[in-house]
Amino acid sequence: MAVSGQSGPALYRNYSAKLAEQGYYVVLVNGNDISTPGKTGPGVANLRRVMSDAQSADSAIAGKVALVGFSVGGIGVLGHGAPLMAIHVNPPFSGLRPGLMQG
Repeated sequence: MAVSGQSGPALYRNYSAKLAEQGYYVVLVNGNDISTPGKTGPGVANLRRVMSDAQSADSAIAGKVALVGFSVGGIGVLGHGAPLMAIHVNPPFSGLRPGLMQG
């Protein structure tokens, strides 16, 4: 899952497409729908729903979800995503993998 910044998903479509080209099943969601405060609020519910829908897709790998959060989307990914399951959380970084944001 790619979770956009506050500006919405439009700026992150190219990045998501590049991930998909590398063989990943990618779902791009609006970070404003995920990064709402509260441990039981709509942000958590939205993240769980999108994760469940993504995991049930034919091209998804069962039991595997990667969360990529940009800007405000990172708040939802780290705040809501980490407690939901055993995942590896890499520290936030500045910069992107070469080639993913070009084009």
